[in-house]
Amino acid sequence: MDLALVLVETGKSKKIPSLETALSYKYSDAEIQIVKRNRKRMLIGTPDNIKEQILKMSEIYKTDEFMLITLNRDLNSKINSYKLIARCLENNKKSNIVEFISLILLFFIIYNFMIIYK
Repeated sequence: MDLALVLVETGKSKKIPSLETALSYKYSDAEIQIVKRNRKRMLIGTPDNIKEQILKMSEIYKTDEFMLITLNRDLNSKINSYKLIARCLENNKKSNIVEFISLILLFFIIYNFMIIYK
């Protein structure tokens, strides 16, 4: 995700790089600053870590709705990441978050189905 955002912000690319490209990429000093700035607006970690971060933000901002975006190169990885978060939150009193994630999953499945079978 770091490299994808760096490439977009520097105008080098709008595509999500492969894992191999991201792992081998050599960041400039300016790009490292972009990564540090972007990390402040990301939730990164295991599903349980993400759950803790979402619930903490929910309390701070007094909301039970969030927009979650995962930058994955393939549909299955994207769907799996949302499923992991939804499973962690499904027993939480903030059920609107789970409902929202479920709607995102449904949207991605329908959208990608339309693209594939166009």
